[in-house]
Amino acid sequence: AVGIPLGLAIASFWVPKLNVTTSFLFAILGGLGVETGIHIFSRYHEKRSGGAELAETLEEIYVSLGPAVLTAVASLAVTFLFMIFSDFRGFSEFGLISGLGLWTLFLVYFTFFPALLVFAERVGLLKFGGQIREFEGRVQFSSGFVRLTLALFSLITLFSMIAAPYLRFEYDSKKIRADTPENRVAKQRQRATTGERVNTPAAVLIENPEQAAAVKAAVEKIRDADPRTTIQGTSSVYSLVPGDQAAKMEVIREIQSLLEDDTIRLVPDDKKADLDRFKKALADTTTFEKGEVPPEIVERFTGDPAIPGSLMLILPKPRLELDDGRNAMAFEREIGRIKTPLGEFQASSDAIIFAEVLKTMFRDSKKVLIISVLSVFLFVFLDFRSLRKSLLVMFSILAGVFWVFGVMYLSGIKVNLYNMVMIPAVMGMSIDNSIHVFHRYEELGRGSLSKVLSTTGISAMLASFTNAAGFFGLVFCTHGGLKSMGVVASIGLGTCLITTLLYLPMILQFLEERKKS
Repeated sequence: AVGIPLGLAIASFWVPKLNVTTSFLFAILGGLGVETGIHIFSRYHEKRSGGAELAETLEEIYVSLGPAVLTAVASLAVTFLFMIFSDFRGFSEFGLISGLGLWTLFLVYFTFFPALLVFAERVGLLKFGGQIREFEGRVQFSSGFVRLTLALFSLITLFSMIAAPYLRFEYDSKKIRADTPENRVAKQRQRATTGERVNTPAAVLIENPEQAAAVKAAVEKIRDADPRTTIQGTSSVYSLVPGDQAAKMEVIREIQSLLEDDTIRLVPDDKKADLDRFKKALADTTTFEKGEVPPEIVERFTGDPAIPGSLMLILPKPRLELDDGRNAMAFEREIGRIKTPLGEFQASSDAIIFAEVLKTMFRDSKKVLIISVLSVFLFVFLDFRSLRKSLLVMFSILAGVFWVFGVMYLSGIKVNLYNMVMIPAVMGMSIDNSIHVFHRYEELGRGSLSKVLSTTGISAMLASFTNAAGFFGLVFCTHGGLKSMGVVASIGLGTCLITTLLYLPMILQFLEERKKS
């Protein structure tokens, strides 16, 4: 209630408005931030129920739990903050708001929340009557079961790694937009109005007839050079009045002369009415000037008279689906930047913007993912100061991330512009559970897996559920892109929870048994 509004207020200095990818961050930050509160409250409850003094409890929170929480928040925040360097504004703002929000929530939880717990206890809102209950017995599996399960989990991880390159990308932008009855009706009306054309042209700003001629010549050269071209032709205010009207009028006069031939009398009577209409149309045909073009047609190219220049439209082939990203990128490659003797001209349209976004994401996504993994590993290494321990913690989470690829492959979920950003985010959101579990295991020592899972493990589970709750609401969105983000995030948080609470503890038990033997 305090951290989220404060974090958004700070972020508003750089991001004054929300967009389609940032509008739901209230719920997500709530889920991401509350897990810090869960771990703090869990440790506070555990120590106070065990009879620890208040000073000892607070020292435990700040000294023992604090480094783990700091590493977890830093790992997650840096994963989001690296999105700032994306050229796609939606994701850069998403990363900035998320990163600032997480750090704000961290500061609030480690300053305001412990004081709130102490106050609540003193006024009687919190009561700790006795020793906290833990699991009876130990979480201890037979060596054979551990080896079999580790082998199974390793095979799942290997399969998921192999499946990752075979994931398909969703190029159809219609499937990652809002799908509502109103949109479908509007699309049907557009098709009925525009006839066979299923797309919209690109526009180039020109200032005079010379530029229009230069751009037209350059576009036609590009079109004629490629038999698989996406271009149909061009249209501008200067093409509304044909330049060869005199030659065409000469052809019309020749046709009129032919129609005066005596043989025309042989035309059947039932066709003479059509012939007369044709003769009348030829007789009525005259040349026309620019001033005679209907104003509504001219305005299509000129727009506001106060703005200098006019638009040249570059028409894609009528049946070319530019909602398909592959066609959009092909169209952008041909006419995105048009080089002429008079300079370079920039074309613009929804399809070209879509193509630019796709190119940016394909270029940036791999870099962001690699940098995110390395930065998270750096924070984990700075925390544990051990390469072996850091690799063990990272492996448990990376396995969970790869399992996401396996689930997506088996269920036919495609990668798209929206859900691809969830891959590094899932890693950042889940690494804190592995850090907390391993920290507690180190704190309590070998043979403590039962206590670790009954305390920190339960907190990790609750934290994952709150994270998933923040994203799961997106699953019910009518917006296909946001819905896919919710699906992938929910899958990822689930797989990473399994690898944290099952895979990692079994690896630790396996290592314990090896040391004993």
